[in-house]
Order: sequence, then structure tokens, then C-alpha cells
Amino acid sequence: MWWNKEIIARLEAEPRLWFGGEGNDQDPRAQSEDLGDDAVAASEYGILNLQRIIGQLPAWNTEEANMYTNLNRMYDAVVSQYGRYMGHVAQNIGGRYITNKSVEQAGPKYAPVPREHQKKCLEFLNARVFTRPSWLVEQPYVFNL
Repeated sequence: MWWNKEIIARLEAEPRLWFGGEGNDQDPRAQSEDLGDDAVAASEYGILNLQRIIGQLPAWNTEEANMYTNLNRMYDAVVSQYGRYMGHVAQNIGGRYITNKSVEQAGPKYAPVPREHQKKCLEFLNARVFTRPSWLVEQPYVFNL
């Protein structure tokens, strides 16, 4: 069918139209709750947002006689989101791209994540995980939770 080849040619000419496995196939380009095409940049912005809000959590979650329940839940949510950002980056290390193809398309279905990108991701994790994230764990209220 000529139109199938035409559609394939158009999709291959525009990489932004790539369609992944919706987070179900371990391709780091298609992760749930992931925005953009650069997990490191997206995670850096996300961490900046978390750093802005974490100090405000006590003021935003204080209720009379609540025994830190709300604050505990919100702090856990911040820690969980931080972990999600780290996971998005970590999946690129040793990862593979999966490009589903039709019978008309040549080339491999699987390709390793480019070496330089993996290196960038490892440097990010070294700075953000393997170096203690004091902004996250040294909040004065943490020991009350």
C-alpha cells in the first residue's frame, strides 16, 4: 500500500512524532509522568520546584492537634516525587530505545541509549543521589514525623 510507505516516510522525517510504548516497554523515552525529551533537564527543574516547596510544608500543612499527619503525608509525597525524578534519569543508564517498525521499515528495533547521554545521566545521579541531598533530609521538622 503506497499510503503506508508515505506515512512511514513522514514519521521518520520528524522525530518528534515518534510514538513509544506508553511507558510499558522500558524505553526511557516513554516513561509515565515524564515530560520532554531530556530527563536530566526535566528532573533538574522538578528538583528546583521541590526545593522551593519543602521548606514551606509546615506552614502549609499545620492544623490544630493533627499530630503531623498532613505534614508527614506531604513530606512523603515530596520524597516520592524526588525518587520518581531519579528513576526517570536512571532508566537511561544501560537503557535501550525501542522503535517499533512495520514490515516495510528497515533497521533495528532496538538501539542502546547513546553513550554521552548515559554519561550525562550518571553525572546527574552522582550529584543528586550519591551526594547527600541535604535540602531533602535536613529539614528541621523531619524528626517530628
